[in-house]
Amino acid sequence: MSNLKRKKHLNIIGIIVIFTLLTNLSKAQTDVDALRYSRLQSIGSGRTMAVGGAFGALGGDFTVLSTNPAGIATYRHSEISVTPGFVLNQTTSDFADNSYAISAADFNLSNIGVILSNVSTSRGAKWKTSNFAVGTNRLANFDQQFTFEGTTQGSITGRYLELAEGLTPGQLGSFEEGLAYDTYLIDNVQGGSDTDYFTDADSTDFVFKEQDFESSGYLNELVISYGGNYMHKLYIGATLGIPFIRYSEERTYQEEDLDNSIDFFNNMSFNERLLTTGAGINLKVGMIYRVSQQIRLGAAVHTPTLMSLTDNYSTSMGSSITFAQGENPEVFSESSPDGFFEYRLTTPWRVIGSAALLIGKKGFITAEVESLNYGGSDFSSNNASAEDQNYLNEVNGNILLKYGQAVNFKLGGELVLGKLRLRGGYAIYGSPFEAGVSLEDASMRNISVGTGFHSKAFFADLAFVQSQRTEEYVPYTTDAHNVTAVTNTSSFTQIVFTFGFKFY
Repeated sequence: MSNLKRKKHLNIIGIIVIFTLLTNLSKAQTDVDALRYSRLQSIGSGRTMAVGGAFGALGGDFTVLSTNPAGIATYRHSEISVTPGFVLNQTTSDFADNSYAISAADFNLSNIGVILSNVSTSRGAKWKTSNFAVGTNRLANFDQQFTFEGTTQGSITGRYLELAEGLTPGQLGSFEEGLAYDTYLIDNVQGGSDTDYFTDADSTDFVFKEQDFESSGYLNELVISYGGNYMHKLYIGATLGIPFIRYSEERTYQEEDLDNSIDFFNNMSFNERLLTTGAGINLKVGMIYRVSQQIRLGAAVHTPTLMSLTDNYSTSMGSSITFAQGENPEVFSESSPDGFFEYRLTTPWRVIGSAALLIGKKGFITAEVESLNYGGSDFSSNNASAEDQNYLNEVNGNILLKYGQAVNFKLGGELVLGKLRLRGGYAIYGSPFEAGVSLEDASMRNISVGTGFHSKAFFADLAFVQSQRTEEYVPYTTDAHNVTAVTNTSSFTQIVFTFGFKFY
């Protein structure tokens, strides 16, 4: 890089600004976003969570309305309940022989709801109950923090070089490569075409890298359910689900030439901020069949959720460059415009089967199996440009290649000691990836215990759930070299307390 390097034109005509805003904002959608909003858990009442979430064949708990809505038909009384919760997430990040652990805590409302039961008083009536319910269940928590650092080969500037190649400076995107050009991390080749670029930190250089990541948010579902009990033998129900999403993320990535081995380049930073909000709609239908006094079987089908989402997005970049030996470093910083993009996401179908064995009045053992294909997610947009739509098609292709069929298994039990309940459970959520895509076992395991107190008019349930999963995180992508992945091992501790009142 030379001190003759020409200054950039920082003001771009309005039409170019709008074009690059839309083009780059569509590229905020990735296959990771599709997975985030499709990989759900039943984060609800203390009773359901304590038995591993395996409540589909039993009913009688508000959380089950988001898994098997036939559970509403088992009620013979009305009730109102609420579940506050606490979540502690600790993530250990391993990168370039370095390991760092960081924790994030959050208080939330796991569920709140009311069930209105209408019990038939007619002795000859075949439909014994017709029940209605409304409330919310939490299906996902997005709170997480992690950090990593270490020296590996290659630089993120190689990514900016690839994004810029073949474009003039006025055509560069406003969120990545345009900022890199304005902060002198990439530049035009002197004497060459204005669509040819170079960077000082190339794929053979060893560069110190670090990143701080923080996300927060939730996926809550408003449930409106109705069901009935036919001859105390068949229980059926349906739930209209209206999920609400809020996801915020901030990532600050930095690189530095610690040993002064790279000419001109000293350091750089790249900050990304994303806020995704939206809502959707789905339908769940289910049944529970009472084989005998002791055995119950359940089944449910969930349609895909049709989500309408909005991204608000912005980035900023800084650099320190020494243009010639003996000169002091020069510092540059630039920020993107505020980005805005509206799009749709369709999540996969879900099929759930369940069974329960009731041991008289002493308790029960219950199990549940859920099957879904994570490759069934799909992005679309009504107002996308041709380039935006091509990108969404590319992301949808990546979803089909990376994700596949997964099976989630849940097992739990309850012991009744008078008005006291003792519970335990286990769940394993299968890896969403196709074989060979992830180097880590991306399945997630939950171990849960809990207790409860149930009387004729009041109940209280407490659950403690410990979850763990290991995932790969890639800080950036480039064709210039293989980017070293970060291995994140996350441990989630959830404590929920449900209290409710019954009325007849």
